[in-house]
This record gives sequence, C-alpha cells and structure tokens, in this order.
Amino acid sequence: MAIGTGDLSAQQRTPPGRGPDVFSACPEPAIGSQVGVLDGLPLIKGPAGLCFVRPAAGAQASDHHGLCLFQRIARVEAASVAAQGAKLVVEARGTAASAGWTQPTLVERPASSGRRAIVVDFLACPPPTVASSTPTPISAVLRVSPAGDVGRIIVAGERNEIALDVPAGRP
Repeated sequence: MAIGTGDLSAQQRTPPGRGPDVFSACPEPAIGSQVGVLDGLPLIKGPAGLCFVRPAAGAQASDHHGLCLFQRIARVEAASVAAQGAKLVVEARGTAASAGWTQPTLVERPASSGRRAIVVDFLACPPPTVASSTPTPISAVLRVSPAGDVGRIIVAGERNEIALDVPAGRP
C-alpha cells in the first residue's frame, strides 16, 4: 500500500476504537511505502530503515514532542521460535545502540504470496537524546499465525539478522 508523496507530518487518522494518532514522515526525504503494521497502524520505510511514529502515553495529537520514531535495534543477539497451538512464538534478544530505548517490539513484514519465510524486524523507540552511548540489552516477543507452509523466520536488526527454522509438526 503506497502512502503517497508529500509531507505526512500533520496527517491524522483515527482507527476504529482509538483516539487520534499522528503519523509523521521519517526525516526528509523519507516518504515511502508501507512495509508493515504495528498495532493496526502503518510502518513507513525511510532512509534510515523502518520508522513509524505513534504518540507516547498521554501525548496529544498536536504534541510532536511526545512522539516515538521506531527504528531497528543495532544488533540481534539471539532468537528462538516455538509452536504454541496454531501460532508461532518468536522471542528475540538484542542490543540497542545506547541506553534509554523503549517499547521493544517485533514487527512482521507484509506477506508476499507463496513465501516460505517470515521476516520480522526488531524495532524500538530510541531516546530523545543519547545520555549514554553504552550498548544496552533489549528483548521482545511476537506471536504470529503463519499462513501456508512457512519453514523459516528471519529476525532482522540494523546490522544483522538471525534465521530460525520453524519447528516441524506444528498444526
């Protein structure tokens, strides 16, 4: 789904059952296409990788200082996948580039027809200012309902990715 061209920084949408959410373009010229979904809202591709803006808790739609620009974490250190009923549970641990990263999350990229692998980006919200450049551990979990015959899950960070074989014999 193309997001179009132009300045998205003031665009507002209200998904069903939610209050106003603000979408913001990544730093110029980061107008691009949708590359995933987080909490039902689009992730937009920008020049520095994946990015998405959503209000921090309690922020107003017009309060751009309360927004979070999700980015890939620096490095994926370990990951695992396990079958849990019809779902797959993906757990990942990694390293953020500095202290203060919040809201770690794994986000599945949109499906392509006939794919045998699911690619999951490991994202988090970086701090507004870097207080310490000390790499910091971070972790996240994702439950996915794979369609079709998926045999592999790839967890991607900024500098690396880890490929996992899906357990055999899942429903």
